[in-house]
Amino acid sequence: MTTMEGASNMLQRLRLDQRWQQKIVADNYAGIKFTKRIQYLISFSIPTAKFPHYPSIVISDEACTQFGKEIVYNIFDQNRFFIGRKQQLNKHLSFEIGYMLVYQQKPSGILYDENNTFRIFFYYSPDMRKK
Repeated sequence: MTTMEGASNMLQRLRLDQRWQQKIVADNYAGIKFTKRIQYLISFSIPTAKFPHYPSIVISDEACTQFGKEIVYNIFDQNRFFIGRKQQLNKHLSFEIGYMLVYQQKPSGILYDENNTFRIFFYYSPDMRKK
């Protein structure tokens, strides 16, 4: 996590996934396909007060593209936009709660779903350093 001015934080993550997925043709199982996916996440946490026990506002966006010989129509897989609140419960435990808009490719490769989602994530970050 990169600290910006004040107590605001910015997080960036780049991830490469190797995926084995079911092929669906006319709503029927048609085997397995292997693809690779690159995900890029950028997230901002903006405090609402100077005190760490007060909630922060979180805004994030994650774009996912895919590639491989099984990808025929386009490489765009999905996008996840989130806005919500982050609350620190103690120095190891926090949660985010809010709204997430998911724009996701359907198995056809040419149609997309748009999902409005309520999301809650819990984070546990223990200190694993030797003391």
